[in-house]
Amino acid sequence: MSNPIRRRFLAQAPLICIALLSATITLLTDGPAFASAPHSSSGGSGITGGSGTSGSDPTTPGTSTQVLNLGTTVEATGDGITVSTVQSGLQGRTITFSGSVSPGDAGYAVVIRYTTAAHPNSWTQATTATPDTAGQFTATWTAHVSGRLSFTAALLASATATSQDSGDGGTTFGAPVTTTTSEAPASPTSLSTSAFTVTIFKSAIATFYGPGLWGHRTACGERLRKSTLGVASRTRKCGTEVAVYYRGHEIVVPVIDRGPFANHASWDLTEATAEALGITQTVTIGTLLQSATQ
Repeated sequence: MSNPIRRRFLAQAPLICIALLSATITLLTDGPAFASAPHSSSGGSGITGGSGTSGSDPTTPGTSTQVLNLGTTVEATGDGITVSTVQSGLQGRTITFSGSVSPGDAGYAVVIRYTTAAHPNSWTQATTATPDTAGQFTATWTAHVSGRLSFTAALLASATATSQDSGDGGTTFGAPVTTTTSEAPASPTSLSTSAFTVTIFKSAIATFYGPGLWGHRTACGERLRKSTLGVASRTRKCGTEVAVYYRGHEIVVPVIDRGPFANHASWDLTEATAEALGITQTVTIGTLLQSATQ
């Protein structure tokens, strides 16, 4: 190599090394050739292509990315009554309540009742229980509704009261109607626990997607990254916040894409969302829209 050519090569060597290093980093972070190993996926999200201007930030402003643990027990007390249950569940599944009353109230039944955000002043009976001689009780309820429900446990008066059917598998106390049956539930007394919240999620099948699609735009205009938190829905508006629940844990993410279109699934989670909840295959999850009725 002649001296002029050698000097020019040595002068440009640092620039060449920087360019090669930059290309390697880009390939490692965004290149589909380095996507994670194949796994369960819907294969049908609404990716529209990766051309155009740069995408938005991988996380949507205003969306909570914290994973909440709703698998623990919640307990409420008041007027000598104690009741506890798990903080969350799935619609159509059974929830168990347990608790106690004062020994002197062991002869009275306990009613577990709830209100919804849509009807905060209308109490609906979920289930009843009869305490044993020591005042201990257990009751089960099959969740017929979804939402963040406010519960209390109250003693039932000994007298039979009128009631009206709530239409959702329970009995609503409020505006009574005349009834001739002797099996109508008694009215709750003024003795009750404080309110406690149990979140019931709507069951749905979910898949997840991502590898091979990093850098592409979703149907909602999001630039899909490995760190993108979100879900794909066939019908919900882009940006709609959805609480996604799996095995006692919840995360709130936005709708960022269209799909899924396979596996009889209702939702398609991004890989980051699936990983946050420990999902590794097509599963049954719970969902709850944050600002609308499902």
